[in-house]
Amino acid sequence: MPTSSSEKLLRIVGLIALALLTATARAEQPTEDQPQERWYDIELVVFARTAASAGAGEHWPDEPGGPDLDNALPLSRLMVDPALPLAENAFRILAADQRQLGGIYRGINNAAGMEPLMYAAWRQPVMEPEQSVSVYLTTAAEAGELAALEGNITMSVRRYLHLHTDLLLRGGDSIYRMQAHRRMRSGELHYLDHPVLGILVEARPVELPPAPEEEILPEPLAVDAPNVSDTDQPVPPSGDTDR
Repeated sequence: MPTSSSEKLLRIVGLIALALLTATARAEQPTEDQPQERWYDIELVVFARTAASAGAGEHWPDEPGGPDLDNALPLSRLMVDPALPLAENAFRILAADQRQLGGIYRGINNAAGMEPLMYAAWRQPVMEPEQSVSVYLTTAAEAGELAALEGNITMSVRRYLHLHTDLLLRGGDSIYRMQAHRRMRSGELHYLDHPVLGILVEARPVELPPAPEEEILPEPLAVDAPNVSDTDQPVPPSGDTDR
């Protein structure tokens, strides 16, 4: 049964709330199993191969299926604000001065046989696979528009970072699907190959602000009680004793 726009909106709102609550809890209560540095800036460049031979000789199914778009979280239109608490910057896009792959994007744009389709950059908490959130990416300018490229990007972490992609490319009368998985190291540029698509992606750990130091109050000094003896009692003046 098709999903109505209102049901899809409710799902998206729920995903945003869950992601922010989880991010807040992990940022405020880090443990040995959930280290603070599990926040990353993600940059991703997707390009198409435009040579006539791209994809030739491959068998492409007429109905390749598609990613689960109903349970993916679209990126915010707001930019990352360093002045905000970490959790409030979840799934916000990176500003130009926070990005590092702009030169690569421009190089692809000027290269023969390649067409850049998307350059996306955002900040997010990266969690274990069971709790990971898929990010929805699209080239469509507005809702309802048929996108040339759309799909999900899912980042998760155990010992290493793991990237899962599920993208659809619509070109002419053909539809191509790219499902891929890559184990990644943070701070390194990775390339995912496909007969008609290519993806360059980098995940950089976000430098977290130092935790506030707990104020330790000095212990109160112990004061010994005075040792009062009989000789310390005041002596009444002479002549004032009771008769």
